[in-house]
Amino acid sequence: MAVDGDGETTFEVPLKGTHGLSVKLEADDDEIELTVRKGSQYAVYTAPGKVSPAGIAVKFGPFGEFDVDYQPFRTLETHEPGRRCTGEPRTKTEGFLRGVIRFRGEDGYVEVEASRVKGTLILQPQWDCDYRRPGMTSPAVASKADDEEATLTARARRTRTSFGVIGARRKDERPSTFFFAVSLDTREGVGISRVTFGGDRSTGNFEFDNSRGIATVDPPAPFAGSAHYVRRPHGPDTWKGSLTAPLLGLGRVRLAGPGYKAWMVPRLPNFE
Repeated sequence: MAVDGDGETTFEVPLKGTHGLSVKLEADDDEIELTVRKGSQYAVYTAPGKVSPAGIAVKFGPFGEFDVDYQPFRTLETHEPGRRCTGEPRTKTEGFLRGVIRFRGEDGYVEVEASRVKGTLILQPQWDCDYRRPGMTSPAVASKADDEEATLTARARRTRTSFGVIGARRKDERPSTFFFAVSLDTREGVGISRVTFGGDRSTGNFEFDNSRGIATVDPPAPFAGSAHYVRRPHGPDTWKGSLTAPLLGLGRVRLAGPGYKAWMVPRLPNFE
């Protein structure tokens, strides 16, 4: 059976942002993303544009634009097709992007402006490949009977902002907990995803009782405050507290209270 791979053009352009923030532009044939990051916080701005080996052209609505030509100055990698494939080699080059480079986040929390930056370009031509190996089946993973797991989610009623915590307590192991806050927005055709996360096996607190339907969350920095969840069989579940988190471009956002709807399930999320 022949499988045709699509040819792709992919740019990665690290940029210097103000206020100590790291910025990176990633552009391929399908979408263009600009990511602003500060530790465990990041915001991703997505917009349609034009991408070719000659350069990038994209308008990020009210935030700015990139209209640059690409000129490579060296080849970093070259990969020939594998023994089951035919086609032109895959190449990675480094070069200069010259033109208009301008971006300003909400209320100026980050700014980028330049006329020339370095970046890399990966050209992946279309390869024709022939795979005739039998399909592989992942081995089944038996769940442990003594595992205790819970996922708590709270979603704002009026905005696309949500908070979540995933927790697991396993016999003879320290608890494993992961906290995250997410905000989704669209402004003048630009998609914006903001995420703040935290937690590991030794920081933050997520105490839950699935049988009673109660939980308390006390995440680590950059989160602040705490919140308490109660399942109510004959009414809406309650989610109260002082919990907040910073989201890039929005400042510190409240994550609990009557403006949120919350629920908890006795399992981990399925990311498949």
